[in-house]
Amino acid sequence: MRSTKCYSRLAVAVDELATTCRQGGSDQECSEKIRTLNEVSTTARIFVAPTVRTLLSTFANKLNSAAPDRAEMARIADRYWLAILDVSREDLFGEAREMTNEEALA
Repeated sequence: MRSTKCYSRLAVAVDELATTCRQGGSDQECSEKIRTLNEVSTTARIFVAPTVRTLLSTFANKLNSAAPDRAEMARIADRYWLAILDVSREDLFGEAREMTNEEALA
C-alpha cells in the first residue's frame, strides 16, 4: 500500500509542477512545487525499486539543469509524469512497460 501512495503522490507532485511551469507561475510558486516534489521523491526512495530511484535522480538532475526555463521544465515534468505512471504500473500491477528509461529520459 505504501508504494501505491508513493507513486500517486509522485504523479500528483510532478503534474502540479508541470502545470505551474506551463501556466507561467511565479518563481516562488515553481520553487514550492519543486520543494514538494523533492520531499515526495525522498520519501518514495524508501519504497520503490532501484531502477525507479535511478529514474528519479536522473529526472531531478534534468529539472535542475533546465531551471529557470519554465517551458523546458514543463516539458521535462511531462515526460517525468509519463515515466512515473509507466514504472508504477509495472511495479504495482506487473504490466509491461510502455517505454524504456532511455525513452522516458529523451
